[in-house]
Amino acid sequence: RAQGGGGSATRNVFINFTDKMVTKELVVIVGALCLALVPAMVQGQEFRETSDTVEGLQPKIDEFLATLGSANGNEPVSVIGGYRSVNWDGVADNEADPAVFPSRKFNGADAPVARGVAFFVDNEEDYLQVSSSSESGVKVVFGQSDEFPVFSEERVFAVRRDVPNEDLYGRVQVHFFMPDNRQEQGYTRGLGVVFSAVTKEGSSGLIFYNDQMEVIYSVDALVNDDGFSFVGYTRLRPEIFAVTIVLGNDEDRVVMDDVFYGEPWRKPGQTLYSWAAPTPSELAWVVDGFREELGLLNNNLPNCWNNVGRREVNWDTVPADNTYPNEFDGSFFNSREFPTARGIEFTSEAELLVSNDNGTDSESFLFGRPDILQAYSQERIFTANGGAPFEATFHLPCNNAVVSVVRGFGAVFTNARGADAAQLGINNDFDSVADVIIPVLPDDFNSAKSVSFVGAIYTRKVITQGRFVFPEVQLNTSDVYVAVDDIIYKEPFYFLFESAAHTLSIPIAFFLVVFAAALF
Repeated sequence: RAQGGGGSATRNVFINFTDKMVTKELVVIVGALCLALVPAMVQGQEFRETSDTVEGLQPKIDEFLATLGSANGNEPVSVIGGYRSVNWDGVADNEADPAVFPSRKFNGADAPVARGVAFFVDNEEDYLQVSSSSESGVKVVFGQSDEFPVFSEERVFAVRRDVPNEDLYGRVQVHFFMPDNRQEQGYTRGLGVVFSAVTKEGSSGLIFYNDQMEVIYSVDALVNDDGFSFVGYTRLRPEIFAVTIVLGNDEDRVVMDDVFYGEPWRKPGQTLYSWAAPTPSELAWVVDGFREELGLLNNNLPNCWNNVGRREVNWDTVPADNTYPNEFDGSFFNSREFPTARGIEFTSEAELLVSNDNGTDSESFLFGRPDILQAYSQERIFTANGGAPFEATFHLPCNNAVVSVVRGFGAVFTNARGADAAQLGINNDFDSVADVIIPVLPDDFNSAKSVSFVGAIYTRKVITQGRFVFPEVQLNTSDVYVAVDDIIYKEPFYFLFESAAHTLSIPIAFFLVVFAAALF
């Protein structure tokens, strides 16, 4: 609107939907400006430095830490903002070289190990190790103190290759957990690492992932043959779900020292469970806690309880003609008859297989691999042939033709070795892309035959599908593969009750801009 006259004028530009005094061009410009600001808002900040001395490296570390906040200590309490750290020097001698370092050592229930972080190898052959102390009688820094300078005295951390010379290189997978609820996986704003003796460009660095296990950033460590390299990265919001620390390669042996990371954070309305143990009895506290969150176990009658209570499948009631080597009918637990009216269906491009119990056929008990597989409850387990992915979808127990959704879903796995052994994808809508991917992590010592539990519970969103992804191997080989036992889920309910409201939760401001552009 123009005001004034003569040779000068004052122009007040405003949006008035009532008087329609706005142009389509203005709406488009405003919308474009808003969208242009989004990448800048979510873009992270990279930190890299190298120095021969601790004093030379510390200013860059301090700059990195300033973006995260103050130090939070090691108490089992979750706070907003700040950072935690691990420098390995408090590790006991009996958990250091020559012992294998336990992955969840710093995801403990009590101070000083309640730090909400865990470290894993990504395969079944490597293992983690912390160097010895000078008082232990074992050579410090893996007997190579001349090669690897120590940033904070006197221990360092490494991946050992399971080969005759046990080379010091490999990958460390870092996952974050809530210090006040250590079986709950969390997010962080950033992570930084001090590397020691990086001699080859591109041999070492950090890879950051979101909760769909997509790479959101990667950065290499700078070369310093005889000194330290610091690499860090932070984001404005806690969107980092996992980090890979790359420690050298077959041409460059590298170890690491201090690790710094943003305080683990839980996403509102979402709880992600992740734990593992050598035996079912040691895992039970996590599985039972998940069950308690979902509610009382409903019977297997074809009734609908509309999101109240939970249902389960543990394979032990499957008749012999539906077990290995016969193909399992994926709709077996989606019937209108007791006791199979459980409102869940399994699909895969490969054969679905349920193992025999020991009394039916001892040769095919646990698919003939009792050396590496075990059942969580009773005797039977489940997989898809060849390690193919399979999906679980939900139906109303009282009307098995009606597709439904759940508020919580989890499963017990056996023989997950390495952080890349298996994944559980959680879909919150009806497309084919998982909205959250939870890695199935191994136990503290990456043991064969261990049992792992992962699951998700939502208060705002719904789950439309669970997708199980495994290594692609054949059952008749000696290669490692992963199987599933108990599957636990919230009572299925009709999806229009919730998903319609979720679908309509498009940002109102964006809708108004598009609507205004169409009008004018």
